Amino acid sequence: MAITPKQAEDVLLYAPYGSCVVLLGKPGSAKSAVNYRAAKRAGATYCGKYTADMDVLDGKGIPYLIEGSDGKKIMAYAPTGDWPTDAAASLYPKDSEIRVNLDDWGQSPPPVKRQTARAIYGDGTERLLGNNVILPNVLFSATSNSVEDRAGVFQTESYAQNRVVDVRVEPDVDEWVSGAISGFPKPQFDESYPEKRVAINREVAKGVPDEIIAYAKWNKSVSNFEANTPGPFMSQRSLTELGKFMRAFGAVGINGSILHEVACGTLGEAEAIKFIAFHALRDQLPDTDAILKGEDVRLPARTEILYILCTAIVRAGRKEHCGAVAKLIDKLAHTETTDGMKVGVEVSAYLFKECLHGAASELRGVRSSPILMKWLQEHGKYFIG
Repeated sequence: MAITPKQAEDVLLYAPYGSCVVLLGKPGSAKSAVNYRAAKRAGATYCGKYTADMDVLDGKGIPYLIEGSDGKKIMAYAPTGDWPTDAAASLYPKDSEIRVNLDDWGQSPPPVKRQTARAIYGDGTERLLGNNVILPNVLFSATSNSVEDRAGVFQTESYAQNRVVDVRVEPDVDEWVSGAISGFPKPQFDESYPEKRVAINREVAKGVPDEIIAYAKWNKSVSNFEANTPGPFMSQRSLTELGKFMRAFGAVGINGSILHEVACGTLGEAEAIKFIAFHALRDQLPDTDAILKGEDVRLPARTEILYILCTAIVRAGRKEHCGAVAKLIDKLAHTETTDGMKVGVEVSAYLFKECLHGAASELRGVRSSPILMKWLQEHGKYFIG
């Protein structure tokens, strides 16, 4: 699966801060132009860095000798002024975005890719290029041909692969013809962007979406890493990253094939297909507000939906809802398919554990509910440990 250049432009424009989207595609598929257009629509300063012919010193700086404390000469590095680091802060705007495109990142030598990867995601505290701190208003993106294009691409090492989002781009004939007829007009600042960015930041700050948490619990795994398999893979980090994109895209009304492609670029294609099918079930979610009010709501007989429901309940529940949640725990244990197969016992144990030991601190009161005494007698084995 792949998306069009126009769709890729929206992915770059609305990507959550701190993420790095890598556009993958055949030579001549407008990847670099897409980066430039997204930057201009955002009103950002565009900084294109052609990494394929870079040397480590192009980022680390020019070596020179300084005098050490004991009088002996030691090596230091003078930072270059063409990267947006704190050393060159006076050359760049302070109050607007700086968008850096690492062009042909896949073709850059492995030492260069390692150094720029550190600039993208940091070392746990700061984003560094050499010994120089990347400015806080910098957003990174990248372009690359794929390994399958036989274009001299170096495979991305797994530690870096898990910190970027691969998005495959395929040229679209209708988009290209429309652009050619209109003379490929220059991109203009999108006046709605600042407002949308505020909405994106607000949504991303809410944390990992219910569907991601429920998927991990239903899937019983947060990692599918295999050392000899190239490309994106599922991990705790990539699940969190996908959650940020889901929040960001939800704020601006993006879904469908674009979300699917981002899921592929974070979790890998096979896992993404599973997740997107799981995500589609959100539309079948019962009314959580009605459940928290204690109303008798019919529960769907699918564990996937029940996990999403319970995750939403854990996040929304308050002390006054303990009775209603206890009722739901008991009801879940009796939920079954039309042929009599129980599907909610394990889910009810998940909800009970979260209420007593997990994130739902305001729901600790369910333990004193008389309705759960029988539940514990029948299903306490799920709760022990």
